[in-house]
Amino acid sequence: MKYNFIIIFIAVFIVSSMPNVMAEYRLLCLERAETVRFSLCNSHIPDRSCDSDFGCQFCTNMISEGVYCPTSVNVCNSLGLGCSYLANRTVDTQPPILSIISPISMHNYNSRSILFDLLLNELGDIYYLDNLNGRGRWSRVCSNCVEYAGRRSFNEGNNSITFRASDGLGNTRYVNLSFFIDSKKPRIIKTIPSNGFTDGTFFVTFKEDNPALLILHYGNLLVGYRNIELDLSLCVENLGKTYCNTEVNLIDYDGQEIEYWFNLTDISGFSHASRRLDVDVDVTYPNIVDLDFEVIGGFVNFNMLIEEENLDSVDYMDNSELRPRWRTLCSRLNDGRCIARKSFSNGNHNLDMQVRDEAGNSATENINFVV
Repeated sequence: MKYNFIIIFIAVFIVSSMPNVMAEYRLLCLERAETVRFSLCNSHIPDRSCDSDFGCQFCTNMISEGVYCPTSVNVCNSLGLGCSYLANRTVDTQPPILSIISPISMHNYNSRSILFDLLLNELGDIYYLDNLNGRGRWSRVCSNCVEYAGRRSFNEGNNSITFRASDGLGNTRYVNLSFFIDSKKPRIIKTIPSNGFTDGTFFVTFKEDNPALLILHYGNLLVGYRNIELDLSLCVENLGKTYCNTEVNLIDYDGQEIEYWFNLTDISGFSHASRRLDVDVDVTYPNIVDLDFEVIGGFVNFNMLIEEENLDSVDYMDNSELRPRWRTLCSRLNDGRCIARKSFSNGNHNLDMQVRDEAGNSATENINFVV
Protein backbone atom coordinates (compact mmCIF):
# COMPACT_ATOMS: atom_id res chain seq x y z
CA MET A 1 0.00 0.00 0.00
CA LYS A 2 1.12 3.61 -0.46
CA TYR A 3 1.97 3.95 3.24
CA ASN A 4 4.40 1.03 2.98
CA PHE A 5 5.95 2.74 -0.04
CA ILE A 6 6.51 5.94 1.99
CA ILE A 7 8.06 3.94 4.84
CA ILE A 8 10.49 2.31 2.40
CA PHE A 9 11.52 5.72 1.10
CA ILE A 10 12.18 6.97 4.62
CA ALA A 11 14.17 3.83 5.46
CA VAL A 12 16.33 4.28 2.37
CA PHE A 13 16.91 7.94 3.23
CA ILE A 14 18.06 7.04 6.74
CA VAL A 15 20.46 4.42 5.41
CA SER A 16 21.89 6.83 2.87
CA SER A 17 22.46 9.42 5.60
CA MET A 18 24.46 7.10 7.84
CA PRO A 19 28.23 7.78 8.30
CA ASN A 20 30.77 5.81 6.25
CA VAL A 21 28.26 5.41 3.41
CA MET A 22 29.43 7.27 0.31
CA ALA A 23 26.51 9.13 -1.27
CA GLU A 24 26.22 10.88 -4.60
CA TYR A 25 22.93 12.67 -4.59
CA ARG A 26 21.32 13.42 -7.93
CA LEU A 27 18.11 15.07 -8.97
CA LEU A 28 16.98 12.81 -11.77
CA CYS A 29 14.84 14.49 -14.39
CA LEU A 30 12.80 12.12 -16.53
CA GLU A 31 10.68 12.67 -19.58
CA ARG A 32 7.33 10.99 -20.04
CA ALA A 33 7.57 7.16 -20.20
CA GLU A 34 11.15 7.10 -18.88
CA THR A 35 11.76 4.71 -15.97
CA VAL A 36 14.17 4.76 -13.07
CA ARG A 37 14.80 1.24 -11.77
CA PHE A 38 14.74 1.65 -8.00
CA SER A 39 14.45 -2.16 -7.79
CA LEU A 40 18.19 -2.33 -8.51
CA CYS A 41 18.75 -0.54 -5.19
CA ASN A 42 16.25 -2.66 -3.25
CA SER A 43 14.05 -5.38 -4.73
CA HIS A 44 11.22 -4.30 -2.42
CA ILE A 45 11.12 -0.80 -3.95
CA PRO A 46 9.08 -0.58 -7.16
CA ASP A 47 10.45 1.10 -10.26
CA ARG A 48 9.08 4.53 -11.09
CA SER A 49 8.00 5.71 -14.51
CA CYS A 50 7.25 9.29 -15.44
CA ASP A 51 3.58 9.61 -16.36
CA SER A 52 3.51 13.38 -16.86
CA ASP A 53 3.80 15.26 -20.15
CA PHE A 54 5.76 17.94 -18.24
CA GLY A 55 8.42 15.55 -16.98
CA CYS A 56 9.17 14.21 -13.48
CA GLN A 57 11.87 14.75 -10.88
CA PHE A 58 13.15 12.21 -8.34
CA CYS A 59 15.71 12.94 -5.64
CA THR A 60 18.09 9.98 -5.52
CA ASN A 61 21.25 8.62 -3.97
CA MET A 62 23.40 6.87 -6.60
CA ILE A 63 25.20 4.10 -4.68
CA SER A 64 26.93 2.72 -7.76
CA GLU A 65 26.98 3.39 -11.47
CA GLY A 66 23.39 3.30 -12.71
CA VAL A 67 21.97 2.18 -9.34
CA TYR A 68 19.73 4.79 -7.73
CA CYS A 69 18.02 4.75 -4.35
CA PRO A 70 15.13 7.11 -3.63
CA THR A 71 15.72 9.71 -0.93
CA SER A 72 14.03 12.79 0.48
CA VAL A 73 13.49 15.69 -1.88
CA ASN A 74 14.72 17.96 0.90
CA VAL A 75 18.25 16.63 0.37
CA CYS A 76 18.31 17.72 -3.26
CA ASN A 77 16.73 21.06 -2.38
CA SER A 78 19.27 21.74 0.37
CA LEU A 79 22.13 20.92 -2.01
CA GLY A 80 20.64 23.06 -4.76
CA LEU A 81 21.05 20.25 -7.27
CA GLY A 82 20.19 20.74 -10.91
CA CYS A 83 18.82 18.14 -13.26
CA SER A 84 20.74 14.96 -14.02
CA TYR A 85 19.65 12.57 -16.71
CA LEU A 86 19.78 8.81 -17.01
CA ALA A 87 22.78 7.61 -18.97
CA ASN A 88 20.78 4.81 -20.61
CA ARG A 89 17.28 6.10 -20.99
CA THR A 90 14.58 3.44 -21.04
CA VAL A 91 11.00 3.92 -22.13
CA ASP A 92 8.38 1.99 -20.16
CA THR A 93 6.25 0.07 -22.64
CA GLN A 94 5.69 -2.98 -20.41
CA PRO A 95 2.53 -3.48 -18.35
CA PRO A 96 2.97 -3.98 -14.62
CA ILE A 97 3.45 -7.51 -13.34
CA LEU A 98 0.46 -8.50 -11.22
CA SER A 99 1.10 -11.26 -8.68
CA ILE A 100 -2.12 -12.80 -7.35
CA ILE A 101 -1.60 -14.61 -4.06
CA SER A 102 -5.34 -14.84 -3.44
CA PRO A 103 -7.82 -15.83 -4.76
CA ILE A 104 -6.38 -19.10 -6.03
CA SER A 105 -7.56 -20.14 -9.46
CA MET A 106 -9.81 -23.23 -9.56
CA HIS A 107 -10.00 -23.32 -5.75
CA ASN A 108 -13.11 -24.23 -3.72
CA TYR A 109 -13.96 -21.69 -1.02
CA ASN A 110 -16.33 -22.16 1.92
CA SER A 111 -17.05 -18.45 2.37
CA ARG A 112 -18.58 -15.82 0.11
CA SER A 113 -16.03 -13.31 1.42
CA ILE A 114 -12.92 -13.80 -0.72
CA LEU A 115 -9.51 -12.37 0.16
CA PHE A 116 -7.78 -10.27 -2.51
CA ASP A 117 -4.01 -10.41 -1.86
CA LEU A 118 -2.30 -8.65 -4.78
CA LEU A 119 1.18 -7.32 -5.58
CA LEU A 120 2.45 -5.02 -8.38
CA ASN A 121 6.06 -4.53 -9.40
CA GLU A 122 5.40 -0.78 -9.93
CA LEU A 123 2.90 1.83 -8.90
CA GLY A 124 -0.39 1.31 -10.66
CA ASP A 125 -4.16 0.98 -10.50
CA ILE A 126 -5.95 -2.34 -10.05
CA TYR A 127 -9.55 -3.07 -11.05
CA TYR A 128 -11.54 -6.29 -11.37
CA LEU A 129 -14.52 -7.40 -13.44
CA ASP A 130 -17.01 -10.02 -12.27
CA ASN A 131 -17.56 -11.82 -15.57
CA LEU A 132 -20.73 -13.61 -14.42
CA ASN A 133 -22.50 -11.13 -12.16
CA GLY A 134 -20.71 -7.80 -12.66
CA ARG A 135 -22.98 -6.46 -15.46
CA GLY A 136 -19.90 -5.38 -17.41
CA ARG A 137 -18.74 -2.88 -14.79
CA TRP A 138 -15.13 -2.66 -13.56
CA SER A 139 -14.73 -2.28 -9.79
CA ARG A 140 -11.74 -0.45 -8.34
CA VAL A 141 -9.44 -2.39 -6.03
CA CYS A 142 -6.78 0.28 -5.38
CA SER A 143 -5.17 3.30 -7.03
CA ASN A 144 -1.49 4.33 -7.14
CA CYS A 145 -0.58 1.20 -5.19
CA VAL A 146 1.95 -1.63 -5.25
CA GLU A 147 0.04 -4.02 -2.99
CA TYR A 148 -3.46 -4.63 -1.74
CA ALA A 149 -5.08 -6.90 0.86
CA GLY A 150 -8.83 -6.81 1.37
CA ARG A 151 -12.02 -8.80 0.88
CA ARG A 152 -14.78 -8.85 -1.71
CA SER A 153 -18.08 -10.77 -1.68
CA PHE A 154 -19.16 -13.14 -4.45
CA ASN A 155 -22.11 -15.40 -5.20
CA GLU A 156 -22.46 -19.09 -4.44
CA GLY A 157 -21.30 -21.48 -7.13
CA ASN A 158 -18.98 -20.78 -10.05
CA ASN A 159 -17.21 -17.42 -10.24
CA SER A 160 -15.05 -15.96 -13.01
CA ILE A 161 -13.21 -12.65 -12.63
CA THR A 162 -10.71 -10.59 -14.60
CA PHE A 163 -8.09 -8.34 -12.96
CA ARG A 164 -6.83 -5.25 -14.80
CA ALA A 165 -3.56 -3.64 -13.70
CA SER A 166 -2.37 -0.38 -15.32
CA ASP A 167 0.61 1.84 -14.70
CA GLY A 168 0.63 5.61 -15.02
CA LEU A 169 1.54 5.37 -18.69
CA GLY A 170 -1.47 3.29 -19.55
CA ASN A 171 0.39 0.02 -19.95
CA THR A 172 -2.20 -2.58 -18.98
CA ARG A 173 -2.19 -6.24 -18.03
CA TYR A 174 -5.24 -8.55 -17.72
CA VAL A 175 -5.38 -11.72 -15.62
CA ASN A 176 -8.34 -14.13 -15.63
CA LEU A 177 -9.14 -16.70 -12.97
CA SER A 178 -12.06 -18.81 -11.76
CA PHE A 179 -13.04 -20.24 -8.38
CA PHE A 180 -16.00 -21.95 -6.72
CA ILE A 181 -17.91 -20.98 -3.57
CA ASP A 182 -19.94 -23.35 -1.39
CA SER A 183 -20.61 -21.67 1.94
CA LYS A 184 -23.74 -23.66 2.86
CA LYS A 185 -23.23 -26.59 5.22
CA PRO A 186 -24.69 -29.99 4.27
CA ARG A 187 -27.65 -31.35 6.24
CA ILE A 188 -28.77 -34.97 6.64
CA ILE A 189 -32.56 -34.96 6.95
CA LYS A 190 -33.52 -38.59 7.48
CA THR A 191 -32.05 -42.07 7.80
CA ILE A 192 -33.77 -45.47 7.60
CA PRO A 193 -34.15 -47.70 9.53
CA SER A 194 -34.97 -45.37 12.40
CA ASN A 195 -35.53 -48.29 14.81
CA GLY A 196 -36.37 -52.00 14.82
CA PHE A 197 -34.50 -54.32 12.47
CA THR A 198 -32.22 -54.16 9.45
CA ASP A 199 -31.18 -56.77 6.90
CA GLY A 200 -28.26 -54.61 5.74
CA THR A 201 -30.21 -52.09 3.67
CA PHE A 202 -29.84 -48.42 4.71
CA PHE A 203 -31.38 -45.23 3.33
CA VAL A 204 -30.39 -41.58 3.76
CA THR A 205 -31.92 -38.28 2.63
CA PHE A 206 -29.90 -35.04 2.65
CA LYS A 207 -29.80 -31.46 1.37
CA GLU A 208 -26.53 -30.38 -0.27
CA ASP A 209 -25.87 -28.97 -3.72
CA ASN A 210 -22.23 -30.08 -3.90
CA PRO A 211 -21.76 -33.38 -2.04
CA ALA A 212 -18.27 -34.84 -2.19
CA LEU A 213 -18.25 -37.80 0.20
CA LEU A 214 -21.00 -39.88 1.87
CA ILE A 215 -19.96 -42.62 4.30
CA LEU A 216 -22.04 -45.14 6.27
CA HIS A 217 -20.54 -46.16 9.63
CA TYR A 218 -21.89 -49.25 11.39
CA GLY A 219 -20.97 -51.93 13.93
CA ASN A 220 -20.70 -52.72 17.63
CA LEU A 221 -18.01 -53.35 20.24
CA LEU A 222 -18.40 -57.12 20.00
CA VAL A 223 -17.54 -57.54 16.31
CA GLY A 224 -16.11 -54.10 15.57
CA TYR A 225 -16.97 -51.02 13.53
CA ARG A 226 -16.81 -50.72 9.76
CA ASN A 227 -17.64 -48.13 7.10
CA ILE A 228 -18.51 -47.98 3.44
CA GLU A 229 -18.45 -45.09 0.96
CA LEU A 230 -21.62 -44.64 -1.07
CA ASP A 231 -21.52 -43.96 -4.80
CA LEU A 232 -23.07 -40.50 -5.07
CA SER A 233 -23.68 -40.96 -8.79
CA LEU A 234 -26.33 -43.56 -7.92
CA CYS A 235 -28.27 -41.19 -5.68
CA VAL A 236 -31.46 -39.50 -6.86
CA GLU A 237 -32.10 -35.74 -6.50
CA ASN A 238 -35.64 -34.40 -6.36
CA LEU A 239 -36.95 -30.97 -5.30
CA GLY A 240 -33.73 -29.99 -3.53
CA LYS A 241 -33.35 -33.28 -1.65
CA THR A 242 -31.05 -36.20 -2.46
CA TYR A 243 -31.99 -39.82 -1.77
CA CYS A 244 -29.37 -42.58 -1.44
CA ASN A 245 -29.34 -46.20 -0.33
CA THR A 246 -26.80 -48.96 0.12
CA GLU A 247 -26.66 -52.62 1.10
CA VAL A 248 -23.96 -54.10 3.33
CA ASN A 249 -23.27 -57.67 4.41
CA LEU A 250 -24.18 -57.96 8.10
CA ILE A 251 -23.82 -61.73 8.44
CA ASP A 252 -21.19 -61.24 11.19
CA TYR A 253 -23.73 -59.22 13.19
CA ASP A 254 -26.76 -61.51 12.70
CA GLY A 255 -28.87 -61.62 15.86
CA GLN A 256 -26.95 -58.70 17.43
CA GLU A 257 -27.62 -55.02 17.91
CA ILE A 258 -25.53 -52.48 15.99
CA GLU A 259 -25.40 -48.72 15.81
CA TYR A 260 -25.09 -46.81 12.55
CA TRP A 261 -24.80 -43.26 11.25
CA PHE A 262 -24.04 -41.42 8.01
CA ASN A 263 -21.42 -38.70 7.52
CA LEU A 264 -21.76 -36.27 4.58
CA THR A 265 -18.96 -33.93 3.39
CA ASP A 266 -19.26 -31.27 0.67
CA ILE A 267 -16.60 -29.97 -1.72
CA SER A 268 -15.67 -27.12 0.65
CA GLY A 269 -14.89 -29.47 3.51
CA PHE A 270 -18.04 -28.88 5.56
CA SER A 271 -19.50 -32.08 7.00
CA HIS A 272 -22.56 -33.26 8.89
CA ALA A 273 -23.11 -36.51 10.79
CA SER A 274 -26.56 -38.00 11.30
CA ARG A 275 -27.82 -39.13 14.70
CA ARG A 276 -26.47 -42.49 15.81
CA LEU A 277 -29.22 -45.11 15.86
CA ASP A 278 -29.38 -48.62 17.35
CA VAL A 279 -31.03 -51.39 15.32
CA ASP A 280 -31.20 -55.18 15.53
CA VAL A 281 -29.68 -57.24 12.73
CA ASP A 282 -31.64 -60.04 11.08
CA VAL A 283 -30.20 -61.42 7.86
CA THR A 284 -31.74 -64.91 8.20
CA TYR A 285 -34.59 -65.62 5.80
CA PRO A 286 -37.87 -67.07 7.13
CA ASN A 287 -38.26 -70.81 6.59
CA ILE A 288 -41.59 -72.29 5.52
CA VAL A 289 -41.27 -75.76 7.02
CA ASP A 290 -44.71 -77.00 6.00
CA LEU A 291 -47.67 -75.55 4.13
CA ASP A 292 -51.00 -77.42 4.42
CA PHE A 293 -54.34 -76.20 3.11
CA GLU A 294 -57.82 -77.75 2.80
CA VAL A 295 -60.70 -76.62 0.58
CA ILE A 296 -64.10 -76.89 2.26
CA GLY A 297 -66.93 -75.44 0.20
CA GLY A 298 -66.14 -71.79 -0.49
CA PHE A 299 -63.45 -71.67 2.22
CA VAL A 300 -59.83 -72.70 2.46
CA ASN A 301 -58.20 -73.63 5.75
CA PHE A 302 -54.47 -72.80 5.95
CA ASN A 303 -52.01 -74.41 8.35
CA MET A 304 -48.39 -73.29 7.90
CA LEU A 305 -45.39 -74.26 10.05
CA ILE A 306 -42.83 -71.41 9.95
CA GLU A 307 -39.40 -70.82 11.49
CA GLU A 308 -39.00 -67.09 12.13
CA GLU A 309 -38.29 -65.24 15.38
CA ASN A 310 -39.11 -61.74 14.13
CA LEU A 311 -42.25 -62.24 12.09
CA ASP A 312 -43.81 -59.23 10.43
CA SER A 313 -46.64 -60.93 8.51
CA VAL A 314 -47.78 -63.90 6.47
CA ASP A 315 -49.50 -62.72 3.27
CA TYR A 316 -51.08 -64.15 0.17
CA MET A 317 -51.87 -62.84 -3.31
CA ASP A 318 -54.45 -64.47 -5.56
CA ASN A 319 -53.04 -64.20 -9.09
CA SER A 320 -56.41 -65.36 -10.46
CA GLU A 321 -58.02 -62.02 -9.54
CA LEU A 322 -58.44 -59.22 -12.04
CA ARG A 323 -56.31 -56.94 -9.82
CA PRO A 324 -54.16 -59.13 -7.57
CA ARG A 325 -52.94 -57.61 -4.30
CA TRP A 326 -51.33 -58.78 -1.09
CA ARG A 327 -53.66 -59.67 1.78
CA THR A 328 -52.66 -60.58 5.33
CA LEU A 329 -53.14 -64.16 6.43
CA CYS A 330 -51.40 -63.95 9.84
CA SER A 331 -49.65 -61.17 11.76
CA ARG A 332 -48.28 -63.50 14.45
CA LEU A 333 -47.53 -67.19 14.99
CA ASN A 334 -48.93 -69.60 17.57
CA ASP A 335 -46.32 -72.22 18.43
CA GLY A 336 -44.66 -71.47 15.10
CA ARG A 337 -47.86 -71.92 13.11
CA CYS A 338 -50.03 -69.62 11.00
CA ILE A 339 -53.58 -71.04 11.11
CA ALA A 340 -56.27 -69.14 9.20
CA ARG A 341 -59.50 -69.57 7.21
CA LYS A 342 -60.30 -67.53 4.09
CA SER A 343 -63.19 -67.51 1.60
CA PHE A 344 -62.69 -67.68 -2.20
CA SER A 345 -64.93 -67.50 -5.24
CA ASN A 346 -65.71 -70.54 -7.36
CA GLY A 347 -63.05 -71.51 -9.87
CA ASN A 348 -59.30 -72.00 -10.18
CA HIS A 349 -56.99 -70.08 -7.86
CA ASN A 350 -53.23 -69.54 -8.01
CA LEU A 351 -51.79 -68.12 -4.77
CA ASP A 352 -48.37 -66.72 -3.87
CA MET A 353 -47.74 -67.28 -0.16
CA GLN A 354 -45.18 -64.92 1.44
CA VAL A 355 -43.60 -64.82 4.90
CA ARG A 356 -41.87 -61.55 5.86
CA ASP A 357 -39.79 -60.70 8.90
CA GLU A 358 -39.31 -57.28 10.46
CA ALA A 359 -35.98 -56.78 8.72
CA GLY A 360 -37.57 -57.19 5.29
CA ASN A 361 -36.37 -60.74 4.58
CA SER A 362 -38.99 -62.94 2.93
CA ALA A 363 -39.73 -66.45 1.75
CA THR A 364 -42.43 -67.42 -0.80
CA GLU A 365 -44.23 -70.49 -2.07
CA ASN A 366 -46.94 -71.00 -4.66
CA ILE A 367 -50.09 -73.12 -4.35
CA ASN A 368 -53.08 -73.95 -6.59
CA PHE A 369 -56.58 -75.12 -5.77
CA VAL A 370 -60.14 -75.17 -7.11
CA VAL A 371 -63.21 -74.00 -5.21
